[in-house]
Amino acid sequence: NKFAQYWKLVFGEFFLYFFISMSNFMYISFAISRLSLIGNDHSKLVKFFSDTSVLKLTLLFVFLSTGLSVIKPLMYKINEKTYHPDQPILFYKENNFQAINKSILILKLTFNIIYDILNYCLFVLVNLVIDLIMLRKVRRVMLENEAKMADQIKSTREKLRKENQSSFRDLIKFVILNSLVNISLKIPRCITSLNDLRVMLLRFHEVYTTTTNILSQNTNSLLYSMKYICAMEKSCELFQSFGHFLYISSLSLIFFFFF
Repeated sequence: NKFAQYWKLVFGEFFLYFFISMSNFMYISFAISRLSLIGNDHSKLVKFFSDTSVLKLTLLFVFLSTGLSVIKPLMYKINEKTYHPDQPILFYKENNFQAINKSILILKLTFNIIYDILNYCLFVLVNLVIDLIMLRKVRRVMLENEAKMADQIKSTREKLRKENQSSFRDLIKFVILNSLVNISLKIPRCITSLNDLRVMLLRFHEVYTTTTNILSQNTNSLLYSMKYICAMEKSCELFQSFGHFLYISSLSLIFFFFF
């Protein structure tokens, strides 16, 4: 059933990763813009995101997400075989491996891995860095406000200091909770992506020196580490889908934390 295969490629691969990338870019933009509300001394990057209209940023992120996500359906081809008729297969599942351009093969595999690491690992680190920058800016603004109150009576200064300390402790708790939830839900996909990179680097030599091993696996739809750690393909697909579910849930919870 070719329709079912095209449906999976368009909606199960392209749009799934497109919306994940869009969510990541939009949250990063929101988090950076939020820094502009703290104090008056802002970097050029913060000013860019805070001054640029939402429409322009959205169009930019649509362009970036589309360009990055297009690699996902390109990793597959329509299955003309009788087995798994509704399941597209990896693009290098050719009858004659020698006919495949190995440079194109390596390029696609590399770009796919870079994209996964960007989506599932790098954005997690960027979110954490932005939160740490926010804490630093908030603390600096609080100290500046306390310094401005130096000419006030001691009781007023002490009250402000206690309020600042209490607010800062609450902010730290919030950042820790947000980071723990964020990392906990995203770590399954992050670990898989990093392991994919490890496996791919180990297999590069085999790709160039043999026509068996990595490219003669019976697995039709799973990439890299999923093929090597699972005895049953369906269990791998379930684990992969569950990882996607957790990751998408984390994106929803991020916006819930801030609204």
